[in-house]
Amino acid sequence: MSNFEQLKRQVSILREIQRVEYPSVTELQKQFNIKPATFKRDIEAIKQFFTPNLSYDPKAKGYKINGEIEGEALLILETFELLAFVHSTDGVNEFIIPEKRKARGSEHFFILKKCIEDQKAVTFLHHNYVNNESGELKECFLQPLALKESRGRWYVLGTKEDGTFRSYGLDRITLLEETRNKFERKLNKIELIKRYEDCFAMYTSEIPAEKVILSYSKEEANYIKSYPILPEQEIKEKNGRVEVTLNIKITDDLFTELLSHARSIEIIEPLHLRERFFNYFKEAIERNQ
Repeated sequence: MSNFEQLKRQVSILREIQRVEYPSVTELQKQFNIKPATFKRDIEAIKQFFTPNLSYDPKAKGYKINGEIEGEALLILETFELLAFVHSTDGVNEFIIPEKRKARGSEHFFILKKCIEDQKAVTFLHHNYVNNESGELKECFLQPLALKESRGRWYVLGTKEDGTFRSYGLDRITLLEETRNKFERKLNKIELIKRYEDCFAMYTSEIPAEKVILSYSKEEANYIKSYPILPEQEIKEKNGRVEVTLNIKITDDLFTELLSHARSIEIIEPLHLRERFFNYFKEAIERNQ
């Protein structure tokens, strides 16, 4: 059996344990037609690659997973499931309708991963969407530190020669090349994550985080609950609506996100954000009268 088929079975076992309450060893071995030794190896592989929180409950005589699968493990799991689904040979193309989209820069993954590990700088051409009506490509030099996903796009995080922190969307990069320039890594993964913990999406700023209170209709709030603005957000019902309280930096990315909920949203705090929101639509009405 190929490694692909083994991983496919392990993912299926994982999903079955999530779906069914305390499936027993016998039930799982029978369902997936595997011997005890193979099942034992599969359980160990699931713990290693996806979640260490998989355990056997002797009282319930079955397996369970404590908590959610998150972060890198979830990315690997969902990516593999999509690959396995598309890879199947049972006429799947007849009912897959993919979104029409441009390349997202995934062709740059491997060279960037290698340069991050080897601590080698890269050069590339970058298409900046802001203040660039001519579509001019800018030559960039970057000391890459990590790859980050945000809102369905991938970005490379790094520093310039002067130490300035930058991020670039992979879908806007061309002619990516590895250089011989070695660099000393100044920021670790924890420090990179911290740069974004009070921010929505990719725009970071030195401005302080503020308390933001937003009010949504109950229907709209369902989307905010399933796809939160920040992982740490306080939600409560009030006067027939749902209030969301955040401690967040008010960046252009956040403002754009709030505009996408304009049909329902009310900005309670802070006042300057509420006024900015009001003036945006006031100007839009004046332009379209």
